[in-house]
Amino acid sequence: MKNGKTKLAILVSRAVTAVLISCVCFLAGEAQDNRLKPKVEPSDRYGVGGTKETIIVTDGKRTTVTVVFKDSKGIVKANNQTITEPDDSYGKGGTNEKISEEIEAANGTIQTSEVEIIRDSQKRVREKRTKMEDHTNGVTEERFETRYCNGKTKYEKSVRRNSQFDELERSEAGYDENGKQISGFKMFFDENGNKKMWQFDFKTGKYKNIDTPQLPVETSSPPADTTACSNAFKRNEIFGGFSIIREDSEPERFNLNGVNASYTHYLNGRVGLTGDFNAHFRERNGVDLSKYSFLGGITVLPFKGATTEDRATVFTHALFGVSRFKADFGADRFTDNSFTMRLGGGLDVNVNNNFFIRPVRVDYAPIFGDSTRHNFQVGFGAGFRF
Repeated sequence: MKNGKTKLAILVSRAVTAVLISCVCFLAGEAQDNRLKPKVEPSDRYGVGGTKETIIVTDGKRTTVTVVFKDSKGIVKANNQTITEPDDSYGKGGTNEKISEEIEAANGTIQTSEVEIIRDSQKRVREKRTKMEDHTNGVTEERFETRYCNGKTKYEKSVRRNSQFDELERSEAGYDENGKQISGFKMFFDENGNKKMWQFDFKTGKYKNIDTPQLPVETSSPPADTTACSNAFKRNEIFGGFSIIREDSEPERFNLNGVNASYTHYLNGRVGLTGDFNAHFRERNGVDLSKYSFLGGITVLPFKGATTEDRATVFTHALFGVSRFKADFGADRFTDNSFTMRLGGGLDVNVNNNFFIRPVRVDYAPIFGDSTRHNFQVGFGAGFRF
């Protein structure tokens, strides 16, 4: 009897193990090739009654999106495929996006296009290649472009060829970071079939004809600069948070709790102009206390500048303004307007390229009235750069 129970237990254990292994293998296969169900929706791109079918396949790194357009008879009229995968050419976290499209024109001919886009970790386009082919006459056109970190074109080239791969047109151009053209040339054939060459003149900002049968060397093309861009410089910063002021009062010190908001416009990567507002409140011994401060001054980033390249940014500031103190007790009210300052700084932890958390801000916040009160203020909050 015991042997029978033992054999049964072994069989059950083996069965459970087999099921678990099957589940693990199935899940592993799903992780390697996560093919989502095709999405079919109406599309009138090629007439009423047509459809658009979208298929997405991903393995966690490489994602392929295929879009197929059909007419009302179910005939494929166009298909588009986009493959996105990691590309660290311009820093870790970049992507390479390859887009291929095949379209049937109205006359029944096929036109194809291929586009390759390389982006950096901040999703900025750094390179773009395009190739288009018309199967009617065999003419192909290729374009290549590189861009600066600010998004402006750095270099571009365009070439048109016939079915025998002979060049019909060719142009190249180089630009500075402000988008101003600094070099380039053009080659083309006039209406009489004569080859023409134009060279860009930087002094006049225009092209001029050059008498040479030879195609110039691609002097406009700069060497590939694959240095990763630092995170975009942000000129504007908005902050909001909570703060506590430790009031230097007699006969004993006390705290005021409240809110703090500021706006900073950076003149460059180190120095900015800041406007700051504070509002603090408290009820003490039956008296309602409130304090409002309006300040302005400069903010200095001593280490990096107004970027989010690092996880943390240290700032210092010197702010000057006025403070209005008010005390309400019953029907009576006392007010006092005084000159005030905020001398201090803090630390920002950058969540992403725009948002940050300010875990600490510390200021020496004196008040200058009939007497000088040596107050201190601490706070925290969050902000947005743009």
